[in-house]
Amino acid sequence: MSPFTTPPPTTFSTRTRTVPTTNKVTTTRRRTTTTLRKSTRHPSCSHRSFGSNDGSREIVQQFSDSVAKALRSGNKRYHLSKLYSDKYFMKQCWKTYTKKDFVDYRVRKSQRFETLGVRYLSSNVIEFISSSGWEVRYVEKLKKVNGKWINIGGFDCNCPSRRD
Repeated sequence: MSPFTTPPPTTFSTRTRTVPTTNKVTTTRRRTTTTLRKSTRHPSCSHRSFGSNDGSREIVQQFSDSVAKALRSGNKRYHLSKLYSDKYFMKQCWKTYTKKDFVDYRVRKSQRFETLGVRYLSSNVIEFISSSGWEVRYVEKLKKVNGKWINIGGFDCNCPSRRD
């Protein structure tokens, strides 16, 4: 190999690219490749990606934004089917859950939500605290059927909008 051979170009990661600048500290540009891919899957979700690999944060964000929008418009009831119609997250949006099943489902799927805690605020108010530091509160609309409390699909929520 000749000493004058041009070295091969440096290959950059698709996630992180280091850009050297003259007389300055090296800066790092982050480019989240999942954002564009998720935008086609969630066209109504225009916020920025939080870096999740599976889209869970976008879905939680979409939930929070949808509820906040409904509340700003004066609609205190928001049907679960509108929030869970995203097939990527919950394939059976009309499936009913007992209160215990509903929480257990979230706990089992907690890695998708990056959940730190789930707790009852009252008999039918559930609070999820995510690793991003914000909360989503669910107030289930329950009906007792054959001795079991069934979630029949409505709730009030005071989630703030996280769009920025």
